[in-house]
Amino acid sequence: MFCMNCGRELKEGTKFCSSCGARVEEEAPNQGIEAQKMPPEGTASAGQAYHGDPTAAYPPVPFPCEGSTDSEPDPLPKGAPPPYVPIPEPTGEKVKKGNSKGLIIGLVIGGVVLLAAVAVLVWFLLSQGQGGANPQGDAPSSWETGENSGGFLTPGGSSSENSQPGTQENVLQADGALAGTVLMDTEELYVEVLGEEPNSSWGYGLNVKIVNRSERNLVVSLEQGNLNGCQVMTLFATQVAPGETVTDSIEWMSEDIKKYGITEITRISLKMEAYNPDDWMEDWIEGEWIDLYPKGKEADQPYIRTPGPGDQVLADVDGVTMTATGSDPESLFGFELLVFLENHTDKEWMISIDEVYVNGVEIDPYWATVLTQQTCHSTSICWDEDDLEEAGIADVEEIRFLLTIYDRNDWGADPIFNQTVEVHF
Repeated sequence: MFCMNCGRELKEGTKFCSSCGARVEEEAPNQGIEAQKMPPEGTASAGQAYHGDPTAAYPPVPFPCEGSTDSEPDPLPKGAPPPYVPIPEPTGEKVKKGNSKGLIIGLVIGGVVLLAAVAVLVWFLLSQGQGGANPQGDAPSSWETGENSGGFLTPGGSSSENSQPGTQENVLQADGALAGTVLMDTEELYVEVLGEEPNSSWGYGLNVKIVNRSERNLVVSLEQGNLNGCQVMTLFATQVAPGETVTDSIEWMSEDIKKYGITEITRISLKMEAYNPDDWMEDWIEGEWIDLYPKGKEADQPYIRTPGPGDQVLADVDGVTMTATGSDPESLFGFELLVFLENHTDKEWMISIDEVYVNGVEIDPYWATVLTQQTCHSTSICWDEDDLEEAGIADVEEIRFLLTIYDRNDWGADPIFNQTVEVHF
């Protein structure tokens, strides 16, 4: 006889199944194994799932218990129905994927480290370094000789090695025609020139006093500062607390000064600006363009570039000129196209390029620059060496791009130049 609940074979006369504990009913005559070979009409056929189906003729016969070493269930007695194999139901558990937590943490840490490094570099560049002693007579400046005396000019004209930037001990004596020149005077900000630093640690410096008259923090910087009518890289930005007065130095890079062949500073053109670092949505405080003449206005010597034999004029329109002056295939950054820009107008121009092709292959350097009023700018357009290598370019023979020149302060105006130009080597 068999248990009608689990299908276990039992001894005759057993009242309770030794496997599942179900009560065993006695079999009626003619209901033995042979009678169970075919299910009654209208009931489930042999092998039909017995999962809650009251019409199923035979109950399921389970496989061995979990953990059993048997690879297959025990053979069923002759005439027993095929075992019921239950279909596993969803458990709601998701398939575990690879753990990306470590990767995410690594990327976050890497990003923080990179940002910290950039912040330190910017702070270092913007912080005021030690300046040089004031040269006497016709002595060359440090950005001409490449030397630096490493001290600040203090009251009385002496050099102080121990003076520190940004402190009251570093107040410089006003000198020359620049002393007392006001660069900005508004209800919120006052900036005044104290004197020159011809031998500053970066090249050429202009010392200023800054008074924050507002009730909020202000970061004071230069929108642009030109020397002898040339756009020279400038380093200056300082934060001033409400009501605070500080002294600092505006610096021009010696390497950029040498690029123009300037040996004497005769004119400084600059425009100050300031903003609230705690609220970027506030309107900026903007100054006006100011011209300073360290040797007097009559001594001004505007920069005039001598044309070169390899010059290729790319644009010459309405007082604005762009000239390709050469190239530097061995540049630190890759391949550089050297260009010279001139602006003989009182407007500021935005100059950009697009649809750039090198030897017929499109490689965009994503370049644009601002050309301030009445100035010139020696700069370059650079292509990364990896991009050129990927394009299979060993020697640059031709560069073609769409050149656009438009008014920086009037976005609605049509560009004065918008044409495709070519440079050949």
